Amino acid sequence: MFCPKCGKELPNDSAFCPACGNKLSRGADEPEQQYQYDRYDQYEQPEQYEQYGTINGDIYAPPEPPASQKRFRFLIPAVICSVCCVCMAAMVAAIVLTRGSVKTDSADENSAPQTQTAAAAQTEQSSQPEQTEQPQTEQTEEKTTAQTTAPQTKPATTTTQDKYKIPVTPDDTSYVGTMYVATKKDPLTMRIGPGYKYAYKTEIPRRYELAVYAERSGDGETWAYVEYNGVYGWCTEKYLSYSLPIEYDIVEPDNYIEDDYHPHFTVVVNDLTLRKGPDKSYAAMDSIDSGTAMEEYGYNDDDNGKWIYTEYNGQRGWIMAYRGEYDSSDYKAYVQYEGGAAKPVIYLYPQCPTDVSVKLTAKNAEISTTYPAYGNGWNVTAYPDGKLVNKADGGNYHYLFWDSVNDRAHYDMSQGFVVKGEDTEKFLREKLEILGLNEDERNEFIVYWLPRMEHNKYNQIAFQSDIYTDNYKLDISPKPDSLLRVFMTYRPLEEKIDIPEQKLSGFERKGFAAVEWGGAELK
Repeated sequence: MFCPKCGKELPNDSAFCPACGNKLSRGADEPEQQYQYDRYDQYEQPEQYEQYGTINGDIYAPPEPPASQKRFRFLIPAVICSVCCVCMAAMVAAIVLTRGSVKTDSADENSAPQTQTAAAAQTEQSSQPEQTEQPQTEQTEEKTTAQTTAPQTKPATTTTQDKYKIPVTPDDTSYVGTMYVATKKDPLTMRIGPGYKYAYKTEIPRRYELAVYAERSGDGETWAYVEYNGVYGWCTEKYLSYSLPIEYDIVEPDNYIEDDYHPHFTVVVNDLTLRKGPDKSYAAMDSIDSGTAMEEYGYNDDDNGKWIYTEYNGQRGWIMAYRGEYDSSDYKAYVQYEGGAAKPVIYLYPQCPTDVSVKLTAKNAEISTTYPAYGNGWNVTAYPDGKLVNKADGGNYHYLFWDSVNDRAHYDMSQGFVVKGEDTEKFLREKLEILGLNEDERNEFIVYWLPRMEHNKYNQIAFQSDIYTDNYKLDISPKPDSLLRVFMTYRPLEEKIDIPEQKLSGFERKGFAAVEWGGAELK
């Protein structure tokens, strides 16, 4: 028999149920009643019984399942739900922390796993059901899984501090070119990476020549990967230059060449020193090779020679042009000017046959060619018609010819004339007549210079006076009663320019007359 209250099986003659204390109404001699209902493995009743069973055909409510089994019935779904919540919370926390580490490279790499584990633990506690009879081993396994798997979802990051301490080496270190340190006073800082936050490496002195192997942007600027005395690193190109930087404490010249024309010259010695001032006591800035073509922007003259104010690699400075006096034993030239007097010729017109001595001295040039040969001077017999008999060789000449090279004179081109090339012949005929050349002299002048000038688009022309006569001293004995020296300087132009027109004076021949004409193209 069974207890109708708790369902415990009892001996047939029991009066009370020893499990629940229920009093039994059936006597011992009553036949055994059969408790009939379907299987109750899951404690779910069939539809036909709903909440009831039958005993001997009578409807009877089935007994309640044991309390431990009832609790286990509700515990299984709770455990499953808790495990799912913990796993989902761990995954969400890992994703959030991983995205946060990508956005900020200054986060502490050890803080993310701790925060993640704490968040997972908090989520786990909030998602636990009120029943706490879940086995301890299962809780421990869930927590251990959350702690050990979460850090694996966060990639390793480098902190900001560590990043700027790591040297940056470019993938491609092909040679780019040469640049110079262009700071005004201080040396230039080399860093281990392309940016101001990267660690200091060394300092490079100003005006130092650097080999550049790569370029990269950083902090809104371009940075160059350079080599300095075997050390490689990064310098901002803000303080680098492709040309040698300008010095700011250069001595100004006493004589500036103000107009657009600057005499051209060539260095004729090796390692000519460019200095800050016109003396060997000034600091050296650079060394110039022989054969280098340069321009003169100013000069200083003294008893020891001449210093030129010039420019080399974008830097103004001073070089020595020559020392000593020309034809002296201590004379030495360091440069060679491109200009020179071209075909000056001397005519002599005495009133009767006269023995004449002619001597020529160049102050800032070298006499190159003479005809007849100059020797220690020309000695001729001059005739009124202009014929000359050279005493050295007995030859007959129409004039005395000479030219020069390395003309260092600074001719005045501030005023003159700008003439189209095609108008040169007309211009020369007109101006040479005003100046005092006769027809034969004018024709010889034009025949020599016209081919050099008429094919230019324009010519800037000036007739020199004192600068020329001071540079080339002419000593004629006996002294002429009248002396005319015409020396034309010109330079080709591509475009017309405006300059003040030069005023020309005429010449009156009287007594023993001597006439000279010549010219030079200024380069």
